[in-house]
Amino acid sequence: MSETRAIQMDDLAIKVGGMFSLVTLINLRYRDIQNGAKPLVNASLKNIKNVVLKEINEDKISLKTTEEGAYELIYEDDDDFFLED
Repeated sequence: MSETRAIQMDDLAIKVGGMFSLVTLINLRYRDIQNGAKPLVNASLKNIKNVVLKEINEDKISLKTTEEGAYELIYEDDDDFFLED
């Protein structure tokens, strides 16, 4: 089971541009949900981390780097969701 999980994480890392980007994205969105943001996928999942992983897998969220070098979440309905370099 852990091998399957590692493959999934590797796939998500490739999807978002690397493991650092994946970890950053997970952390930002995790805190967002902890602070009251509504999940963008099936809310019946009990574990916030699983919700975030599902959101990433379903292309509901992505990571954007600002001109200042900071990271911010972008959501699928944002105008620049698919414009990240």
